[in-house]
Amino acid sequence: MNLTKLEKECLRVALEYSICDYEENLKSIVSYGSSLVNAEEIKRQRQLVNGMQRVQTKLTNQLEKVA
Repeated sequence: MNLTKLEKECLRVALEYSICDYEENLKSIVSYGSSLVNAEEIKRQRQLVNGMQRVQTKLTNQLEKVA
């Protein structure tokens, strides 16, 4: 994948913002104590956030190697 420096930076920022949005949404669900979400679902959502962060790190590292 050939991306310019600007495109790489945009991808990095987009991933970062999407992860932050996901985390904030999860925090609001937890803080309001929504009865629709149980402890298992919260755990699963936290695992997804961690997975997204790992993907972001791997993708960023790969893009830096290509540069």
